[in-house]
Amino acid sequence: MLAVFLGGGCNKNQISKTITYDNDYAGIKTAIGDEDSIEASSLHQSTADIVEAVFIDHRQFANTATVPAKEINGYPVAGVVNHHTLAMDLQARFFRSLKVARPDIKTFIIISPDHFLAGAEVSTHAFSYATQAGNITSRALLMDGVYEARSVNIFAKEHGVGALAPFIAREFPEAQIIPVFIRPEAGKEVLIMTAYSIKQLSDEDAFIIISSDMSHYLTDKQARINDLTTLNWMQSKNWQKLGLANDDYTDSKHGFTVLGQLFTEMSIEPQFFLLDYAASTDYGADKNETTSYINGYYTISNN
Repeated sequence: MLAVFLGGGCNKNQISKTITYDNDYAGIKTAIGDEDSIEASSLHQSTADIVEAVFIDHRQFANTATVPAKEINGYPVAGVVNHHTLAMDLQARFFRSLKVARPDIKTFIIISPDHFLAGAEVSTHAFSYATQAGNITSRALLMDGVYEARSVNIFAKEHGVGALAPFIAREFPEAQIIPVFIRPEAGKEVLIMTAYSIKQLSDEDAFIIISSDMSHYLTDKQARINDLTTLNWMQSKNWQKLGLANDDYTDSKHGFTVLGQLFTEMSIEPQFFLLDYAASTDYGADKNETTSYINGYYTISNN
């Protein structure tokens, strides 16, 4: 059964174009209609084509090995987790709890913001991640209109996926990642197409994650007020509000749009189970410039 970690697949013959990036980021080259070369390129990966997931401290990561799991009410079909590694314990609990509830997961489809505007509207890559807990392989999202980065450098600094990879490697060492990066200006049509492509993976043991931090750069008081609003939207499945949100509420508004569309296509109405809530001030950060975290799962009945 499909589960969603908010990041699809289409028939590769439907790929109309891909983008390749120069190593120096100097330009974008568009290839149209050359499906054979696109396919061959996407299948080839040098042993040097590995993203070094260096977003977390080795010792602090090791210390999170003792973070206890929590029991999840229901069967999780989607998840929302922070990528800000200040709250590394929350990331550890998210994946440890998920391992208890869903040990069958073989593929994590991670939808991340394109924080550094490195790609196109929707981008992907097939580079492995080297982490403190071992390497995790990746495969590209195959979808009409998606752009595959051909240089490992393009998304090397993207913590939306890289900061989660060590926890996946530790708890799900046999799993793979399909990374999906979405720019802020991505249009509704490509988001709907992304949801449709993810639905096609329902025969795989896949889980889709929305990689998201919540309120950004607000005072502690205002952040917590906003987070109550965001949590209400998540619990009430108000995809319209979530899809229009700015960084005062979430940095992954497009991920929520994809998730809502996916649930509609799957004809399911999961309930949001809150796993953890915290703000950066809980870790000693500046009370006048916070980041907050609402982690949890969308679950359906076990019956």
